[in-house]
Amino acid sequence: MNIMHLRSLLLVLVLICFQLSKADNFVWYDGKQSITYSLAETTSPVVDVALKMFTDDLKQVTGMLPEKVSVNKASIRIIEMDRITKKEQHELQK
Repeated sequence: MNIMHLRSLLLVLVLICFQLSKADNFVWYDGKQSITYSLAETTSPVVDVALKMFTDDLKQVTGMLPEKVSVNKASIRIIEMDRITKKEQHELQK
């Protein structure tokens, strides 16, 4: 078996593995209720600006303003990694 056949076989095996390990779809907007998000305890001003732009974009796309909720109820969790607290770091490692 030459090197070209070996590469082709390896590529086919990798593609099959990708198909077999495909994850379920993740739905964060169902068209009925607003998108929920949580924000880390400490954030810098640039994150606040980015969050404002993000919420404005979601309002235009979905027609509903995203809602800030607690971490356990949020479909999107926003964390600034360089300002993460020990508590948040522990929760992420679970």
